[in-house]
Amino acid sequence: MKGMDGAKLACEVSTKPPYEFEQGLLGADGLEITVLSAPRYHVVVIDFGVKRNMLRLLVHYGCRVTVLPYDALPQQILDLQPDGLLLSNGPGDPEAASVGINTVKKLLGLLPIFGICMGHQILALAAGAKTFKLKFGHRGANQPIIGSDARVMITSQNHGFAVDDWAFNASFKIAQKNLSDDTVEGVTVLDKGAFGVQYHPEAAPGPHDTQIHFSQFLSNMEIWRNAESQNEPSLCRREIRVIT
Repeated sequence: MKGMDGAKLACEVSTKPPYEFEQGLLGADGLEITVLSAPRYHVVVIDFGVKRNMLRLLVHYGCRVTVLPYDALPQQILDLQPDGLLLSNGPGDPEAASVGINTVKKLLGLLPIFGICMGHQILALAAGAKTFKLKFGHRGANQPIIGSDARVMITSQNHGFAVDDWAFNASFKIAQKNLSDDTVEGVTVLDKGAFGVQYHPEAAPGPHDTQIHFSQFLSNMEIWRNAESQNEPSLCRREIRVIT
C-alpha cells in the first residue's frame, strides 16, 4: 500500500454495537443548550468515524438519532424505519469502504441521504462517480468554497481525498467547489433526495457558515414524509432541496 491509497480505516474507528445518541449541543460553559424542537424525525447515522458534534446538531434540530457501524446493511437500516440517513466523516480511502458504498447504492432514492466528508465521497461513489488522492489535502478552519449561486462561504476541512468531477454524469449536480484548487465540495444526486458536502458543516471547531445544511436535511425529510403520506413519491423528488 502506498500512503493512504486503499487504506481501510473506518472499521478501526467505527462503533461496534449500535446505539442511541441523545445529547444536544453544548455551550461554551459545557452545559447543554436547549434543543430547538422535540424529536420529530428519526435519523440513522452510519459511523465511518463520526464527529460527535454531528450527532449533537441532529438532536438540537429535532431528531432521534440511531448510530450504526460502518458495515451496516440496507435491510438493517430500513428495519429501523428512519426518516433519513446521514453518512459520517471518517479516515482512509473512500473507495476501500466497499460495504458502505454498496449499502448506499441500494438505499439511494428510498430515503433522504446527507453525506459529510467521507460520507460525501461514499455517496458520490455509490451514485457512479470516482474519487482520487489529493496532492495536498485540505486542512484547517478557513477553507473558502463557492456555490453555484456564486456565494462564498468559509468552511472547516480535514481530508486527503476528493470526488473526481471528470467522472460525473447527468445524475449529478456539482453544487460547490473549492476556491483554492477547484475541487468538488458539494454534490446533489438528482431525483434521489441525496446530497453531500466535502467539508464539515458541524464545525467543531470552525465557522458556522454551512450549518444550514442540517436544516436543509430536515426540510428534505419533511418533504419526503409528506410525499409518502400522499402516496406521491415523485413529489419529493421534484421539490427536494439541493445545496447551493
